[in-house]
Amino acid sequence: MAVAPLVAALRRPLHWAFGRPATPFPAGNPFDPGPLGPIGAKVEIMLDPNGVTWTDITGFVYYRDKIKISRGRPDETSTAQPQTCSLTLNNRMGQFTPTNPTGPYYPYIGRNTPIRVSRKITGSDLPYYRFYGEVPAWPQTTDISGRDVYVQIQAAGMLRRLSQGTPPSLSAMFREINLAQSIPNILAYWPCEDGASSTSLASGIVPGALPGNAVAQPMTISSQFATKLSSDSSFLCSQSLPQLAGSTWLGAIPTGSIANQGNILRFLLAVPATGDFDTAVLARIYTAGTVARLDLQYGIADNGSLQLTGYSASGSQLFTSNYVTFAVDGKLLRVSMEMQTSGGNVAWGTNTLTVGAAGVVGFGGTLTSATIGPAYQIVINPDGHMDGTVVGHISYQSVWDDPANMSQQLNAWLGQSATSRFVNLYVEQTQTNPALLSNPFNDDLVTMGYQLPNPFLTLIQEALDTDTGIMYEARDQAELVLARRLTLYNQAPALTLDYGQHQLSGPLQPVDDDTYTRNDVTVTRVNGSSSRQTLASGRLSTQAPPNGVGDYPATPSLSLGTDAQCADQAGWRVHMGTVDEPRYQTISLNLRHPT
Repeated sequence: MAVAPLVAALRRPLHWAFGRPATPFPAGNPFDPGPLGPIGAKVEIMLDPNGVTWTDITGFVYYRDKIKISRGRPDETSTAQPQTCSLTLNNRMGQFTPTNPTGPYYPYIGRNTPIRVSRKITGSDLPYYRFYGEVPAWPQTTDISGRDVYVQIQAAGMLRRLSQGTPPSLSAMFREINLAQSIPNILAYWPCEDGASSTSLASGIVPGALPGNAVAQPMTISSQFATKLSSDSSFLCSQSLPQLAGSTWLGAIPTGSIANQGNILRFLLAVPATGDFDTAVLARIYTAGTVARLDLQYGIADNGSLQLTGYSASGSQLFTSNYVTFAVDGKLLRVSMEMQTSGGNVAWGTNTLTVGAAGVVGFGGTLTSATIGPAYQIVINPDGHMDGTVVGHISYQSVWDDPANMSQQLNAWLGQSATSRFVNLYVEQTQTNPALLSNPFNDDLVTMGYQLPNPFLTLIQEALDTDTGIMYEARDQAELVLARRLTLYNQAPALTLDYGQHQLSGPLQPVDDDTYTRNDVTVTRVNGSSSRQTLASGRLSTQAPPNGVGDYPATPSLSLGTDAQCADQAGWRVHMGTVDEPRYQTISLNLRHPT
């Protein structure tokens, strides 16, 4: 914002005249708030089920308690806190009582009702928003006489809601398939991240995502041996996955009115480096098409080979690839069994995507004069021969997409920029796009490490710690804003205040202490190496006083794409922790001063 318009705005009175509520009350209605007082702001709540029309409640706001807004970080070392807005509302007619069936706002007022506060831009009728948040509660209060009935609300930004309860620790693969919903026409998904004592594998399909309100069922486990669920952590894109251990898994695929252009089954696969049972069937699909049964078999030859075979409903072999060298033993893979319509024929094949690779390796062929039919059952290890092999994140879809689309997710987003990590997580969690201060994303060499299973806000904070940018809540909508580190360099002043013209309120009190002094920093890369950087000379060095200030250590653990970044990260933190200048902890402004 330019300096001149903001200074001009500060010279105008902060109160202005308001019209009546956006949804007027009928004449004589006891809920009519009457003339709107000069409280200096406009207050609105969202009661429209369609999320379009705001209701003006300014006339109910008591001026006696003021409107108090708090936002931002309390200090430079703290994380972003939810912005808050407290105000008091006249509730003598019960209009702000959510359980009052005769109230004009019933039944649309309640927990987490959106609220916003604004004032006019000087010389314009456009609003300048000061706060946007949600009202989690409407506490009813009355004075001793019973005549002054009011509600003191404490609204908060979306960060408050996102931090409530016990947020789940979700893996990168689960977030991509379940939250981002990136797989076209997905009909079944079993993450296989269940606990060690589970007796089935839970479905990961988002409720309501299937056509015709079909219900996603868990995958059943049949075994004469003790199952080994949650026993393998080789895939960093996932939580612990199970070993087959001689068990057979059966999963039903819901039917529904959905485009059926193919039968595509995909799953994570880790065969032991020593191999597994020769000629064992890894996975099987049953369909109502020409190919009634599709089998993927494992062979021990050539360090692990794969064979795809199709059978008719009568059990006759329709095609086979024979065993093809993939050398799957000891690799971390995502495997794809595929059949898709190709004119009047069916194209079939197998593709594998290795963790860390950009492209797939595969084989295939064509079955002429054949049609695709809906699949109805998936079976993993149908004969129970596979033992030490790990399988997880089993998904079935009826429309083909390139398996290579999952290459970054399969590698847990290693090497992703901090900005892209922030955006991906935000979109997955909220299904909306965040606000970013500056583009493009790829103008910084700082990259992030593996996105390990963690709650949403923990992962967001990892990106902020790596970039050292600033996150805060928008004031005009439910949105998080990322001010990237690069945008904070060499900023032009947005507002200039003149102490001599009394534009400040209260004395300036500089502080020159050691609160934020850090001159000995060791940065450790999560699951990686470390680097120690110190300030060896100067007034704030690690030398003993009076040559320095002594040792002030810090040991941050950061998500970094490479070990080589540790030195730069440590050096930057030493630089920030040894700025030899006083700080102004508080600057007060009197907004009613005529200047």
